[in-house]
Amino acid sequence: MKTILFALVTILSFSFLTSCGDTEPVLPVLDFRYDQTQCNDPWGYDQDDDKQVALLSAYLAERSIDVSDLLFNGDQDIITCLACDCPTGKVFTLTVEEEDIEALEALGFVSL
Repeated sequence: MKTILFALVTILSFSFLTSCGDTEPVLPVLDFRYDQTQCNDPWGYDQDDDKQVALLSAYLAERSIDVSDLLFNGDQDIITCLACDCPTGKVFTLTVEEEDIEALEALGFVSL
């Protein structure tokens, strides 16, 4: 009985030790937003929302910024002015890992 118990404890201890080294560290993720402008966004502009998301996604990918949960929504009727830097009322929201925070903030994204 002691031999079986010893073998079981040894096997379990070995399995715990080997599984700990296989995991990758999990980086914190943060949510950000960006208020779309009339025509001043560096990734360009398109009337179609899906194409607008594709433009931003490609722009960020070119800069090696990995995003998840990229959404684009808002009220199209909210226009405060027609100048290029005025907001359209639409907002991009996305999630990034900690390593991409500075790059997003440099582009005008703000943390939620």
